[in-house]
Amino acid sequence: RREENILHVEGLDLYDGTPILDIKPYTPERIIKDITLPEWYVKLKKKVEEKIGRSLPI
Repeated sequence: RREENILHVEGLDLYDGTPILDIKPYTPERIIKDITLPEWYVKLKKKVEEKIGRSLPI
């Protein structure tokens, strides 16, 4: 909701109280198709998936 120059939002992946610099809508053009993940992340993700028995999103 908006109150004058303040926009109240919910469900964002942010730390409470930190400033939001920009908000953009989701559109298909914004999909990141080719990304390179750090090797440490790939290894950690694989270990976690093996432990929980299911695939995780990137």
